[in-house]
Amino acid sequence: MVADLARVKNLDVLQTMRLRAELREAIDDHRRWFDLYRTRFLMLDLFPSNAPRFLLRYQDCRGDAA
Repeated sequence: MVADLARVKNLDVLQTMRLRAELREAIDDHRRWFDLYRTRFLMLDLFPSNAPRFLLRYQDCRGDAA
């Protein structure tokens, strides 16, 4: 991903290093990804009134939740 974006945007080495750090941070944001996929998979973006039916939360999915 970094190499592809660096080529497309014609980035130098320092810009590429910053891009790598930004991408790493975005990928490692597990809560953000959980919320995004929960919303889309359960179609809560289309049917927000269904949210109370699906009480699954990010902290419920963690291995240390028990």
